[in-house]
Amino acid sequence: MKKNINSHYNKMDKLKSGILKNGFSYYIYENDVESDVIRISLLVKVGSLMENDNQSGIAHFIEHMCIYNSDFVHENQDNKDFKKNKLISGYTNFEQTVYYLNCKASQLKDALSIFKDIIMGRNLVISSMNQVEEELIFEITAESKSPKFRLQQAILPELVGIRNLKDKLPLGKLDCIHNLSFEDVQKFHNKWYKPENSAVFIVGSTEKCKCKELLEKVFSTIERSNLSYVKPFFNNYKSSNKVLMNIVDSLKYDEMQLYYLKPVIYYNSMDDNLKSKITDYFGLTLIEGYIKEALRSKEVDFISLDFVSEQLLSELNFSVLELKVKEGILKKAEYVFNIIKELASHGLSEKQFIKYKQSFLYELTEYYRQNQVISNKTITKECIKNYLYKEPLISVNYEYNLCCSIVQELSLKDFNILIENIFKNENLLISFNSKKNLFESKDELERILKLNQ
Repeated sequence: MKKNINSHYNKMDKLKSGILKNGFSYYIYENDVESDVIRISLLVKVGSLMENDNQSGIAHFIEHMCIYNSDFVHENQDNKDFKKNKLISGYTNFEQTVYYLNCKASQLKDALSIFKDIIMGRNLVISSMNQVEEELIFEITAESKSPKFRLQQAILPELVGIRNLKDKLPLGKLDCIHNLSFEDVQKFHNKWYKPENSAVFIVGSTEKCKCKELLEKVFSTIERSNLSYVKPFFNNYKSSNKVLMNIVDSLKYDEMQLYYLKPVIYYNSMDDNLKSKITDYFGLTLIEGYIKEALRSKEVDFISLDFVSEQLLSELNFSVLELKVKEGILKKAEYVFNIIKELASHGLSEKQFIKYKQSFLYELTEYYRQNQVISNKTITKECIKNYLYKEPLISVNYEYNLCCSIVQELSLKDFNILIENIFKNENLLISFNSKKNLFESKDELERILKLNQ
């Protein structure tokens, strides 16, 4: 058995991680905050980007079929129809499929066996093709009407530079789902569901479970395929600055979103990576606070304004500024653009920087004070990020102390450089989302774009 993953940087003392001889990765974390509950997750590195054009939704279809034919159920005998309420859930995105369930310690072996069945393809049952198809048709029909889905179709292809990405959304396309054969499902599963392409995460009251022995017993018998996982290839798109106008009838508020593509940086160490992420978070938080304060000083009303980092498709990372308003989105967007231009040109003053830094550190302390207890779900998410993106795993106390020390050491010069890197980004997309067309001409679109240059 191989040594622990990233053991040098792992500050989570209760974590045990490693790789079985067949390439199957595992993470075990002892977390007793949820009594006898254990959260188990299986991740397979396969999603909609691995699909051929005529297979749109096949990864999602396999997820549903594996869940549909799972034996890990709770039988509700009070129900006259004696329906089985499945405890296993899942989701599929562009690059991963994840299955998860909560169980008791006494059920751990049975739960792991269900995940083994998924990897082995035992849950692919030809007689359930029609039922699974009906499930997906219902989900696709409902979700495709949602504002989120319609905006994904419009914005994501422009963001990542894959023009046909709207045809590769994980949900799938109705005509492709309808035409899938059982042979198609089997071939796709056999190609991607491999131990070296998968990881299991066990988080909860695991102390008495002998998890490592169970993992060995359940999963080590699966043969390694010796086929290396190939990450989906796409060109790192260099877009010219652009403005989109998306009309979505069901939106509650008008929105303006600024997407800034971050450059791909390869760090020499985990410490450098972590410092960069903390610095970035600190910077976005301060910029968000500065813009909000400036808007309020001008008595500009808005529903919300948030500046966040968003990761799409492996190494594509964006800083996203989103403004929501009840009315007057164009005028209020202009206010935001002018504030950004001023901030990008002049940065913060020393006095402003000290004030915002003190406020940030206070809010950071309050946040960590209130979040000392971490759920099984949250810990699992952190472990998944480590598996997929090599993000360091650290304890809450260590993370808090590290955040404070890094932020305290940041100078005004460092911060103003960060501002410049964000706002003078060559890869910028502005998306206006509204119930109606906000622009009368292409010239007006270009005028809006120039406001943020």
